[in-house]
Amino acid sequence: MLVISSASAAGVRYWQRSAVHSRWLGEGAARLGLAGQEIDDGALRDLLAGRHPGGEALTTRPGLRQRQGWDLVFGAPKSVSLLASAGEGAAAGTVRFAFRQAVADAFSVLEQRAAWVYRQGGREKTSGLVAGAFEHMSGGPNQPHLHAHVVLANLAGRGDGHWGCLIGAELWHWREGIGACFQLALRAHLAGSGLSLDWEIGPGGLGEIAGVSRQVRSAASGRSLATRAGALWFGATSPAANRVSQGRGHAGDLTSPPRPHPVGGQPRLGLPRAPAGPGAGLPPPPPSPDAVAHALAERRSSFCEPDVLVALAET
Repeated sequence: MLVISSASAAGVRYWQRSAVHSRWLGEGAARLGLAGQEIDDGALRDLLAGRHPGGEALTTRPGLRQRQGWDLVFGAPKSVSLLASAGEGAAAGTVRFAFRQAVADAFSVLEQRAAWVYRQGGREKTSGLVAGAFEHMSGGPNQPHLHAHVVLANLAGRGDGHWGCLIGAELWHWREGIGACFQLALRAHLAGSGLSLDWEIGPGGLGEIAGVSRQVRSAASGRSLATRAGALWFGATSPAANRVSQGRGHAGDLTSPPRPHPVGGQPRLGLPRAPAGPGAGLPPPPPSPDAVAHALAERRSSFCEPDVLVALAET
């Protein structure tokens, strides 16, 4: 999934701490000579402040920007996080590499489709984004959670060679679509790496590995543990008590999510296995147009591009 929140230079130490991998993303990073380099704390702070790494301002009035940047958090499904945390074997390394590729793919789509800057009272398409990606393996003690903080500076290269500020509304408009694109890319890269996995697909296209039970996933989730603790505080352990407990921390979310359905065959243990014959391990065929249209109708969509990506991920 993808979660977007505001970002500022004050968060650099948090993103850098416990990161197992970091890199620059975006055509703007290449334009500034940062591509291929490890992320330097000072350079990222300068960019979030609207300055070139080294000090000079990139925009005419960097101090008047209402926002320094955005923190785009790409989170792997819990079952994928568990597989990525299973030691230092080949399978775990393969999962982490596939995750890294999926984050880059999703960010590339964002840069191609959702990056617009203000210019002379209007707007202009751009692809010159600058972001630092920090990969983390956990969300807390004993909580495997493979995720990446992609810190996007509120800067983008314009066609005239200068720099402008991004239109944040476009990022929000594309949020679900980019999240679905990440899910599609992650499943594709895992399949392409030779890991033959079956998936249970839930709302929004979030896919969990079939065979990794919900109980196992919940046991490794801090949020699930907090939910059960809240239910005990109410004096009950029923599903209804869990839903009420969830509502205390997430207002309006008092209904349990629809039950995922299996995709790609009968559910079985979601661990890597050798292909059984010609064509084994290949991704399933694409969904039919009717299935995608039905998913869009269920969302009451106007068939905008982000919704189409979500419908593809769901089917």
